[in-house]
Amino acid sequence: MATFDAILTCSVGTSSFQLAGYDKSADGLYDDQAARYATQVRFQCRGYLEAADAAALAAAIAAFEADCASQEGQDFSISAQGAVKEQVLAADCLDGPHVSFAYDSPDGGAQGPITQHASVTVTALKTRDPDLDGVLSETESLKVDIDVEGLQTLTISGRVRTAEATSASERFLAAHLPEAPTGYQQHYRYEADERDVLCAYEVVQRELVALYPSSPGGAILAGERTVDVDYDEHNRKVTVYTYDYTGPGAEDYVAQRHTALRASGALRRASVTSQTHQTRHVVGRFELLFGRDGSPLLELAETVTAAGSGPLLRECRYAGTTPLIVQDAEPAYLYTQSGRAVGFCQYPTPPAYLFDEEHLADRPEVTQHRLDDCEYETAWRFTFLFAEGQVVPEPHGRADCGPAGSV
Repeated sequence: MATFDAILTCSVGTSSFQLAGYDKSADGLYDDQAARYATQVRFQCRGYLEAADAAALAAAIAAFEADCASQEGQDFSISAQGAVKEQVLAADCLDGPHVSFAYDSPDGGAQGPITQHASVTVTALKTRDPDLDGVLSETESLKVDIDVEGLQTLTISGRVRTAEATSASERFLAAHLPEAPTGYQQHYRYEADERDVLCAYEVVQRELVALYPSSPGGAILAGERTVDVDYDEHNRKVTVYTYDYTGPGAEDYVAQRHTALRASGALRRASVTSQTHQTRHVVGRFELLFGRDGSPLLELAETVTAAGSGPLLRECRYAGTTPLIVQDAEPAYLYTQSGRAVGFCQYPTPPAYLFDEEHLADRPEVTQHRLDDCEYETAWRFTFLFAEGQVVPEPHGRADCGPAGSV
């Protein structure tokens, strides 16, 4: 039996044949009384042979040709992920199966040093199949695409033509709508004419990065999760989770994510929309706000100013004379430490003094201001006096901050 794996590879005898897709047609043959007596079946499988070097490729080609010749009149099947998708048994045939091959290249060029594009064609005349009564002809094509991440997309398209008393769309749903492979998302659509004797269809199966999440409320049939991370004008980290799911379990799962993100203590905004038609469609969007380092400290700014000493001039006024400019006594050195910090749903604690507390010139000023429902601001101003000049220290930075939520 020639076995073809319609997703990864196929094999003819002992030869390995990488399969990119196939086309299938089935046409009914009728006698003079319009009774169906046989079905002409044709498969054309497209793919390529691949080897490590030119010598190995030549050997693979020779083995491939011998294997194709040996398959004449033998059973034929195509398998997808180990499950038989198509088969033609010799015992069911009036003639065949016949196997032929041809070499080609998608760009029209010659074969490469380690790759040879090829196609395998299988034809057979099958005996009458009661399941095909009322079906005039069927064509189907399967194409496999692989994206840059190595994920596969299978596209199955075809047409079904039936006699007047047979529904073409029901034939598609019963015989041509496959089960989605594990780890794949499946969408399909079909159109039938007014008499429902001609039906065109397309089935798309996309490989998922991961399986859909489970939910107590039921299955999730389709959708995706996206995570966007950006930094706003204040260099704060904004993370947005979007869950767009369809299925009976979609609402429960999005509600679970809402609860978990709210418990993280960083949820700034949340919105959930739900629609129900044939199934439940739920979209949840959740925005989380952090400082640029991922902590609840959203903003921090601190300034140290110094007013130095030195000769000061002062104006003295006396009646009947011009103003006198005299030199005043030298003042003390004045240093001011001021700043602000914004926390997420909690007021940051003011930082430590940059100078000794005994030199405080006035009572420390600390104010707290709630900017909105999530942003809590703490501002401070500390003034120090010295008889001599001091080395001006560096203002506090994020590395100097204490535990989360404090400055």
